[in-house]
Amino acid sequence: MAIGMTAKSMGWRLAEGLVVVAIAAALIEAASFGALFYSDQLPQAAPAARLQVYEAVLVAGRDAISTRKNVRQRWVTSDFDVQIATNASGYRENFEFKPSDLEVAFMGDSFAFGHGVEIDDRFSNVFAARSQAILAANKVASLSYKNGFQPEHYEYFLRKNPDIRPRFIVISLYLGNDLESDVRETRFNRQDLSLELPYRRIENGVVVNNTPFRIPYFQHLIRISYFFRLVAILVNQSTFREHFFETDGVLPNTPNSEALELGTLNGYAARAFDALVAIRDLAAAWNGRVMVVLIPQNFYLGALTNPHIRPQLVGRIPEILRTGGLRAAVREKCEAVRLECIDTTDILVAGDYYRLDPHWNKSGHHKVGEMLFRYFLQNGYL
Repeated sequence: MAIGMTAKSMGWRLAEGLVVVAIAAALIEAASFGALFYSDQLPQAAPAARLQVYEAVLVAGRDAISTRKNVRQRWVTSDFDVQIATNASGYRENFEFKPSDLEVAFMGDSFAFGHGVEIDDRFSNVFAARSQAILAANKVASLSYKNGFQPEHYEYFLRKNPDIRPRFIVISLYLGNDLESDVRETRFNRQDLSLELPYRRIENGVVVNNTPFRIPYFQHLIRISYFFRLVAILVNQSTFREHFFETDGVLPNTPNSEALELGTLNGYAARAFDALVAIRDLAAAWNGRVMVVLIPQNFYLGALTNPHIRPQLVGRIPEILRTGGLRAAVREKCEAVRLECIDTTDILVAGDYYRLDPHWNKSGHHKVGEMLFRYFLQNGYL
């Protein structure tokens, strides 16, 4: 009888223990959900709207990139609150147009897409509004994100769409990831005209990292648990990041390497410039002209809350500013390969970037849009 009571007592203790563990797990999951939600890391949180605009990305077996059509969604973060909308063709424009009819086509990634600003405040739309007395509204448009997000993608897009032959192509080149990170994760074959992004995938309408983890089944845990998702994000933002993924894996949107940031162009940067030159030569065949808008990282404009640079280089920002770093190397490269590059650094100040988000705010976009309009006028392009 005593033995039966002991077994029953142990059973109750086990049940109580399981209940405590379940409650603790539920509390941890709830706390993790709250942390993710308020840090803008949940797919259902409004800040993911930009990523949810994607319909498909370039992966093995796919050779097209597109955005969803007729999207209407708000995008809210601690820095901004904007409306994301695409037209019937999937472009972020508030009018319909045929890309083959464009006279001025803007190409680029998040800056060209208008990350964090309303569509009318985007620099390409500011340019269009200023030039509307000369160019019809439907002759100037942004092809951003439909054209990819680094120079090889833009070349691929134009080669796949030979009917698109604008008089002017304005390409945004962000020094923060267009010369290394985005190129490194891209597999582009110019001869076969194929392009793949094996390190990105779509999950619940959001583009996520597809780099394999060192820990078996960790990716599965991230999918089913807010806690493990939070752990992954925190580790991914720490100095332990390099130990988190397989050694041969490529991590999307990583900061520039130290050597590149200090001004030594590498093979990835060479690939980006090869694509820019190829686009220039493509355009020359139809008497078109290509301009490259150089977009500096926020730290070039002064001390900011969240400088977009590798953490170990933060202390060397004064040195980079003094020597010119990557910005100076890119300007020299533009001259060497005879690319028409427009450096926006001199017209911008720290206040033209968001406090936490490393993109331009409304002020930055308006300055650049006005700068481009005046550049076109001064060079007799309009």
